[in-house]
Amino acid sequence: MKRVAILASVYLGLSIVGGAVFAERVVHRPVRQPITNADRAAAADMARALGASLESVSVSGDDGAALRGWLFTPNRPNTHSVLLLHGITSNRAAMTDAARMFLEAGYRTLTVDLRAHGDSDGEFGVSGPREADDARRWIAWLRNGRSDGCLYAFGSSLGAGLVVQAADAPGLCAVVGVSVFASLRETVFDRIGERLHTGPWAGRTLLRPGVELGFAYARFRYGLDLAAASAADAAAGAGAPILLIHGTDDDNTPVRHAERIHAVNPARVSLWLVPGATHENLGQTGGSDYSTRIIGFFENHRSARSQ
Repeated sequence: MKRVAILASVYLGLSIVGGAVFAERVVHRPVRQPITNADRAAAADMARALGASLESVSVSGDDGAALRGWLFTPNRPNTHSVLLLHGITSNRAAMTDAARMFLEAGYRTLTVDLRAHGDSDGEFGVSGPREADDARRWIAWLRNGRSDGCLYAFGSSLGAGLVVQAADAPGLCAVVGVSVFASLRETVFDRIGERLHTGPWAGRTLLRPGVELGFAYARFRYGLDLAAASAADAAAGAGAPILLIHGTDDDNTPVRHAERIHAVNPARVSLWLVPGATHENLGQTGGSDYSTRIIGFFENHRSARSQ
């Protein structure tokens, strides 16, 4: 019994220490990539080539953090607007190809830096539902400054999870998420499995106490509810229609994430699995179907929530 007690104590101690280390790595993980002069020049060149105007814009987060972005307005807008959110450790410049796709279709297009990314303020790069609230603030900003028309949101990777979580925003007509994660907790299980070469089961079982203690640590020390970062939970409720696009060969965020979100609410969530696509090459692998499906999904949802 004494040996069992010692092993239990060691296991608990390692779980506490491991949980704290994990939480610190999650909330401080992103390495900021500021917007460069080359990024600004590329955005200006694209706007000029497409006959669009380009404006630097900003909103404030709930903590006063300045969140920054670029607003592209086509010469002949179709009256509809779309918010674009990038992935972790990236910035708004990474959404240039997506911005081009929407601008060519006539959408007023807003690309933004997530908090603690690019030129946006913020201490924590992953802080649970706060980033989703930031997305809602950008959506409200678009709603207040737009003419008649729908509001949409498009996100990739981390940005995909955020647009799904923010899909309950008033006036939002539809959202598209590419390479989405089901929840931060499930993503942590994946990352543990990658390190240990075990798959997600190790994080769900043997190392689960450390994961849960890490979430508790983040909430106690920083006031961050990491456990609430769940696109699956958000999709289960009411809100705008959702299209998820995911590669069958995604080894960064396995396809089960998108399948889980779809399964919780198939009446609201549509799913397109792209055979052979990975986390980063969905646009190339999907070919012309990629833009056709995204624009078509938006066009098919233009009245229910735009009033």
